[in-house]
Parts: sequence; C-alpha cells; structure tokens
Amino acid sequence: GAGAASPADVAGTCGLAAPGELPPFEVPPREPGVKRWLLVAFAVPVLLVGGLHLRDLWFEQPWPDEEALAAGVFASLVDGGPFAALRHVDARLGPFHVVNSYGLFRVMTKTRPEIRIQASAQGTAPDGRPPDDWVELDFRWKPDRLSQWPRWCQPHMPRLDWLLWFDALRWERHAGSLGGLRRGPFPGTVELRLLMQRVLEGEPDVLDLLGDNPFPDGPPRELRAQLWSYRFATPAERAERGDVWVAEPLDTRGPHFSRDG
Repeated sequence: GAGAASPADVAGTCGLAAPGELPPFEVPPREPGVKRWLLVAFAVPVLLVGGLHLRDLWFEQPWPDEEALAAGVFASLVDGGPFAALRHVDARLGPFHVVNSYGLFRVMTKTRPEIRIQASAQGTAPDGRPPDDWVELDFRWKPDRLSQWPRWCQPHMPRLDWLLWFDALRWERHAGSLGGLRRGPFPGTVELRLLMQRVLEGEPDVLDLLGDNPFPDGPPRELRAQLWSYRFATPAERAERGDVWVAEPLDTRGPHFSRDG
C-alpha cells in the first residue's frame, strides 16, 4: 500500500503551516496610553455600578430623589457614603443606556411558582354546592405532576408552558405581602384566561397543546386556576414518596370559569 504521509504533506492538505515553517511570535504593539486610560475611565464606573446592582439584590436601598440629584454627586458622597454617590451616577447615566442591566434573565428567580388548572365535569350544583370531582389538567412540559421528571424539549419551544411560567411569576408578585390582601384575587393574564376559556369550549387545537385529556367525551363544566410553589424533593423525600417535586399551595384565589355562567 501507499506509504504514510509526511507531517508536511498532512499540514499542506489541511491548509496549515508545516513543521518548522511557523512564523516567529511577535508581541503586538501596546495600545496608545491615552486610549488605555480612556478605557479604564469608562470601565471603572461600569464595574462599580454593576457591583451596586448586585448588592441591591440582597440589600435594597432607596434611589436618589430630585432634590438629591440636584445637590450633586459630592453631596451624595458626603451625606450617604460611596453607595449613595454610585446611585447618583447610575441615575444620571440611566437616560443614556450605557450602564444598565444586561440580558433577559439578568436576575434568576429563587422560587418556582407554577399554575395548576383544575377542571370539574359536574360543576357547581344548583343548590350552590361546589364540585367535588376536580381533576388536574396535564401539561406537556411544565411541572405539574409531582412524579414527572423535567423533560428535554430543545430545540422545540413549548411556548404555552413558557408563557405560563411568566404568568406564575406575575401571580406570585401579586399575591405577595404588598399585594395579596390589598389587591384582591389575581384576575389572570390574557393568555391564561384565553386558555381556560378555550379548554371550557373544548377547542381541539388548544387541547392538543396539553398532555392527556381527562375529558375525552366532552369539555368540563367548570375550571379554576391555583398558584402552587414547587421545589425539587430532597433525596430522603424522593426515597420516601417517590416524587420528584414537592408542592405547596400559595394562592387559591385565581381565575374561575363555568359554562353555567
């Protein structure tokens, strides 16, 4: 057979320099001193304000009002210290959008709220008795059943389940200590209310976006949504119950739909 190719032949075939033909390494020339100092002058405020944003994730502080802004950075430094001065700089630079938060998910949430939608075939009785046959609607991708492991969905984009995650975050904020009692029940977002209405109507295209349909013979008579808090089960909890998730109710005052009006 043919002899083994030499390293030079292999390098030439791959478009690489042959051994011994590499050009000598040259240190690139340094940037002009003025340019380097300008970069430093720009980078320092960016790093300081970015660090301030990270600090405010744990220790939220008030931002300067109009009076404080009119007093100037030096007055903020004297009265409130370096962090107050940095907030003054951040407020002044804000309209130019040169130092700002980065990315759609610049802050990752620390909780996992999920919306559960329950359906009833019998609905509310004529005498006002609430239904006792509530069944959980199954979703294809987002957590609902406690025994269901997270599923791999890429490159598919499960838009409905994704939107419901954001709706759950909005609901969680609404139900928090500053909003729950004062604002009343969560009215539901547009997509959540439309989803529940279409399920109540038995719309096939919408039902195809869900998992197993518990009502194959016809749509349910009543739907309700609740907000639950999910977290991964510990190894001990998983060994005891066999569940992947542990869920607790957060708010049961969600949207409620009935075909009986």
